[in-house]
Amino acid sequence: MVARQSKLFVVADINGLNLRSMGRLFWKIFFGFWITLIAIALGVGITVHWNAQEKAEEGADFINKQGIGFMLHAASNALQQGGEQQLQVLLSEWQITGPPPFLIVNEQNQELYRRPLPRRWRHRMDRIWQQPNLPPHLRRVRSPSGEQYLIVMVPRAALTHLPQRQFHWSHGTDRVRLRLWITLVGSILFSAALAWTITSPVRELQKTVKAFASGELNARSSKKLTKRRDELGDLHREFNSMASSIQQLMETQNHLFHDVSHEIRSPLTRLSVALGLIGQSPNKQGSLLVRMQQEIDRLDELVEEIFSLSRLSSGMVPSPFVSIDLAALLEDLIQEYQFDAQQMDKQLVYRPQQSVRIEGDAILLQRAFGNLIQNALRYTPKGSSVQIGLEKSADEQVIVTVTDEGPGVPDEELDALFQPFYRGRSSKDGEGFGLGLAVTQRSIQIHNGLMKAENMSSGGLRIKVMIPISKT
Repeated sequence: MVARQSKLFVVADINGLNLRSMGRLFWKIFFGFWITLIAIALGVGITVHWNAQEKAEEGADFINKQGIGFMLHAASNALQQGGEQQLQVLLSEWQITGPPPFLIVNEQNQELYRRPLPRRWRHRMDRIWQQPNLPPHLRRVRSPSGEQYLIVMVPRAALTHLPQRQFHWSHGTDRVRLRLWITLVGSILFSAALAWTITSPVRELQKTVKAFASGELNARSSKKLTKRRDELGDLHREFNSMASSIQQLMETQNHLFHDVSHEIRSPLTRLSVALGLIGQSPNKQGSLLVRMQQEIDRLDELVEEIFSLSRLSSGMVPSPFVSIDLAALLEDLIQEYQFDAQQMDKQLVYRPQQSVRIEGDAILLQRAFGNLIQNALRYTPKGSSVQIGLEKSADEQVIVTVTDEGPGVPDEELDALFQPFYRGRSSKDGEGFGLGLAVTQRSIQIHNGLMKAENMSSGGLRIKVMIPISKT
């Protein structure tokens, strides 16, 4: 239940992807990036706001230092020569970001910065327009467009009670809101795209794993995903490699079960037939019992071979490795099998170049090389010999070769020699189970060695075994 709850929610939707199809990992990544972007935007906004406040304070300091009279005179000249645009340039040079610290009123008593004037101020403006001479805190200016303005210096406390540029402020608010919406939507789209890019390959891998677990052993990640040059691409490539290995292992296991059942069925069938004949022909009981014992021994040998193969395939080693004189081990084996070779009118020839020591298990190595010698004696013709060689390579490996003078093996079947129950040549006479070379290969692999089969140009088959030499 816990494992099922930990899976991503994948819900198929023909018309599109719904929210659940994105999975919890998507939302974690999405909200993580989105909150990060919002936090960054807020930080930038606060920094900009503080910077604007600093500039406003600098503008206020400038006003205090330069004096109201100077500012009034400069503003009048700017408005008269360049109009409102020139006035804005002047205010920017003074680092005044908001409305100026004075009123600029046209003949309709409308303030240039859209600051609404109290009624009593408007009445006073009407009287001022009619005065021919103005006091020092007032200026009458005509802009290049021909419109006249009154520049009125009023106490700063009075200005603070006026709404600040309602028209421009409303326009600025709209722009701020638009920017906020653009930032919000952009951050959402960016976070969703990034989360989708990361989680989409994960969801695809989940679907493939689910299909593989349900029995579709040929399920693989697409080439589009395996071609990615990032960790997700590595993950898909590793899955495909793992799936191929498991599929091959399962196929080999199924093939092995089939071969085992076939090998066991044959002796059992013969035992059943022998039992039936004993009842029909009591006078042949002795010979039939001998035959039954042979079949039982054959079954026992088969079970032992299968057990050995299984144990070696799992990496089980009967005893710890010790230092072994491989030349002496092979010499003892050859003396043991020399009598059998002579009985078959064959000969074992051993040509060691030097004594070599390796780390290994003597029992496993004796059985492995014994299988190779027996196999070579089985297929080399009468009157010929089996050559056993031992040499040391330049890359600190010992090479043992077992060469017969038999018919060899078709080149396309050389790799199959070490597969369990393969009997490409021995099937002619029905000897053996086809497990000897498979057991031998597993034994050599446990010693970090390799085996290779090759046909000789002069005829015969050579099995080459390469094992690392002990460094002690």
